[in-house]
Amino acid sequence: NLETHAGGFPPGEIETKGEVVVLTESASTLENLFQYVYPQRHPDIELLPFLELSNLAEAAEKYEVFGVITICKTRIKHFVTDHPSDIFNYAYKHGYTDILSMAAPLLLDLQFSTFAQSFPAELMNPWARYREQWTRAAFAIIYTIGKCNNCRSRKSNSTKQVEAARICFEIGERRTRESIASLIKQNVPTRMDECRTCHAKMDTTKEKVLESLDKAVDAVSLFHTFL
Repeated sequence: NLETHAGGFPPGEIETKGEVVVLTESASTLENLFQYVYPQRHPDIELLPFLELSNLAEAAEKYEVFGVITICKTRIKHFVTDHPSDIFNYAYKHGYTDILSMAAPLLLDLQFSTFAQSFPAELMNPWARYREQWTRAAFAIIYTIGKCNNCRSRKSNSTKQVEAARICFEIGERRTRESIASLIKQNVPTRMDECRTCHAKMDTTKEKVLESLDKAVDAVSLFHTFL
C-alpha cells in the first residue's frame, strides 16, 4: 500500500540489506497517516485538532501521500483564524499561494522584528511591500473620518476622538482589518455629526466608514503577488 499510495517510500523490490530506517514522526502521527493508506474506511479528518492535523499534513508532504496532502490542505484552511502564523509557514513551505494569502492579512499587526524571527528571511521584502500597500489603503479610509464633504473642514463634534484614533493607527498599533474596524467602532459616531463650520451633516457614520474600509481592503493585492 505504501508503494502504490505514497511517493516517499521505495518500491518493495528494492533490497534493504536489513537496514532499518527510523521515521522521525511520532507514533500517533504515523498511525494517522497510515490509516489513509490502508484499503479501509478512512477516519474523519474533521475530528483532528489543529496540532494533529498540522503534523499529519507535514508527514503527508514528506512521504508524498498525495491523497492525504489534498484533504489536509482543504481542512487546514478552517484553522487560519486561530493559527495564522503556523498556517502561513506551512503554506509558504509547500507553495500553497491561496492559503498564504488567506493567512497574510491576519498577521498585519505583527511587528517587523517578530515577523523576521518567525518566518524565512526572503519574505521580509515582499512582506514590507504588502504591508505598505495595505496600510496606505486602510489609512486613506481612516483619514476621511471627521472630514466634512461640504466644506472639507475637520470641525465636527467628534474631531478629538477621530484624531486620537488616527494617531493610534499612525503609530502602527492597528493594521489588520479586524483591529482597525474595532478602532472605528470605538471612535466613530453612529449618527451623522454636524459640521461646526458650515453646519452640514457630515456623512461619515460608523457604518459608512466600515463599508469603505471593506472596499479598500478588497482592493489590496493578495500577498502572494508580491513574491
